[in-house]
Amino acid sequence: MAREKYYQNSGVKRNGAMEDTKRQFIPKGRDKSELGADFETAIGLTGVGKFNYFLMLICGSVFANAAIGIATISFVLPSAQCDFHLSSEDKGRLSASPNIGMLVGSCIWGLMADAKGRKWMMVSGLLLDAFCCFASSIAQSYWLFIVCRFFNGFGITAASTLVFAYMGEFLPSSKRDQMLCWLELFWSFGVVVLPALAWWVIPQTWSFVSAGGGFTFNSWRLFVAICGVPSILNACLLCTLPETPKFLMSKNKLDEAYVVFQKIHQYNKGKKTEYEVKALQPVDSNGVAPKGLDSLGMIEVPGKREEGAATSPAALKASSRRSRPARALANVASQTKALFTPPLLRSTLITFTVQIGLMSSYYTLILWFPDLFDRFERFETLYPNQTASICDVTARIAEQGGVDSLPCGADGEPIVPAKVFINALYVGIACIPTSIWLALCVDRLGKKFILVISLVTAGACTLGFNYVWTSTQNLILSCIFEAITGMTISALMCVVVELFPTNLRAFALALSLTIGRIGAITGNVAFGWLIDFNCVIPIVVGGVALIGSGLLCLAIPKVNQDQPM
Repeated sequence: MAREKYYQNSGVKRNGAMEDTKRQFIPKGRDKSELGADFETAIGLTGVGKFNYFLMLICGSVFANAAIGIATISFVLPSAQCDFHLSSEDKGRLSASPNIGMLVGSCIWGLMADAKGRKWMMVSGLLLDAFCCFASSIAQSYWLFIVCRFFNGFGITAASTLVFAYMGEFLPSSKRDQMLCWLELFWSFGVVVLPALAWWVIPQTWSFVSAGGGFTFNSWRLFVAICGVPSILNACLLCTLPETPKFLMSKNKLDEAYVVFQKIHQYNKGKKTEYEVKALQPVDSNGVAPKGLDSLGMIEVPGKREEGAATSPAALKASSRRSRPARALANVASQTKALFTPPLLRSTLITFTVQIGLMSSYYTLILWFPDLFDRFERFETLYPNQTASICDVTARIAEQGGVDSLPCGADGEPIVPAKVFINALYVGIACIPTSIWLALCVDRLGKKFILVISLVTAGACTLGFNYVWTSTQNLILSCIFEAITGMTISALMCVVVELFPTNLRAFALALSLTIGRIGAITGNVAFGWLIDFNCVIPIVVGGVALIGSGLLCLAIPKVNQDQPM
C-alpha cells in the first residue's frame, strides 16, 4: 500500500486575496478509519521498547535532578548558619526563597511549554538552574544568596513541572500510569544521592579566604556548586530526544509528528518492520481529532485572517511584535478561564486544593528535616539520657541562645554532626520500596485509592511528630513520612496529566504546582517563625491539611484509560 499523506496548503489565493488558512487535503469517498490515525492509535502501533526505556532513563534523571535542586537548601541550612549567622527566621526565609522562585516560574514555564514545546523549556530551565548554582556558591552575603536560590527554584521548576507532561505524551494509555510512576523511583535516587554527596563534601575542613577576607569559599559552597553539574548533563541528554508527537499534533505539525512516530517505531521494532500508520489525523485546538469534513473533503484549521487586514510580510511581522505582550496575556486569561469553567472546573478545584495541602506539609518538613536532626543531636549532647518532644527540643535549644549557641569551629566553619547526613540518607533510602510498590500496583489499585490512603497516612504521621521523644523515633517517623508523601506527589501528577487536554496540560500542571508552592512558602516561613516557641501549630495544621486532602481525593473524576489524551 503506497504511503498516503495529508497535503498542507498554506496561504491559498482565493479571489485575489491571501487567506491565512491551513488546510489538510483528504480524498473524498474514503472511510474515516482509513484517513489517518489519531494519537493513541499511532503511539500504540510504535510498541514499547528501547526508545521508551531510554526516554524513561533520561526523564528519570531529570526528575532526580529536580529532587536534588529542590532539596539542596535543606543541607545548606545547618551548614551555612555560621557564615551568614542565621536565626530560625532567617532559615525560614532562605528555605522559602527557592519555593518563591518555583511559584513564579511554574506558570511561566507552563505557558511557554504549551506554546513552544516541552523539550526546550526543560533544557532552558536546567541551564538556568546550573548557572544559579554556580553563582550562589560564590555569593558572600545572605540576601544575594537568597536571590540566587530564588532563580534556582525558578529554573528547576521547569524540569519538575514539565517532565510528567513530556514523558506522558510519548506513552500509550495502557502503559502511561505505570511508566510515569517509575519516575518516583528516580526521585528517590535523587533524595539518596543528595545526603550522600553532602556527607562527602560538607564535613571537609578546608577553606579558601581571600587576602582581605572579603571572599570565602569552603566545603558547603563547593557542595552547592556540584549540585549544578547534573543540570548541565541532563540538559545535554534532553537535546538527544525529540519534541513530543502529541504536542506536534496539537499544533498541526503532522509531518514532524509522523517522523517522530516513525523513529520511535524504528527504535522499538527495528528497521525491517514497517510502521503500519500511513497518515495522521489533524486535531483541533484541544488536541482532539475533528469529527467531520466539509463539502470539499477538506479540514479547516483555525486561523483565518479578517478581511482587510494587513497582508504584507513586513506588516504581519510588525503586527506580531506589537501584539505579542497582549497575545501572551490573552493566552493566560483564556487558559485560566478554560480551567475554571465546566467541564474542567471540578478537576481543577480538586487537584489544586490537594496540591496546597500536600505541598504545604511536604516541602516544609523535608526542607527542615536536616535541621531537626541537627537540633536533636545537639540536644542529646547537651542533655544526655534525657528525652523530649520535637517542640521541647527546639524550645530548649532556643533557650541556650539560638544563633549564639550554633556549633561553629574556631575558624568560623560549621560543625555539622555526621549523624545529620546519615539520618537524611536513611530517609532517602526509605523512599525506594514505596517507589517500586507504586509503579507495580498503580494499575491494580488505581491512583485515587493510592492518593486517599497515602495522604491520610501521611497526615497521621505528621500529627505523630508531636509524640516523638527520641531522635530514633523522629528518624523512623521521618522515613515513613518521606516514603509516603514522595509517591503521593507522583500519583497526583499522573492524575493531572490524564484529567487535562494537551493544549492545557502543561499549564494545568504548572498552575497546580504554583498554587501548591504558595502553601509551601507559607509553611516554611511559618515553621521558621514558630519552631522555637510553638511548633505544635504548624505540625497540627500540616497533619490536618494532609488528611483533608486525602478525603477530597475521593471526589476526583474517573478517567477512562481508553480515551485519547
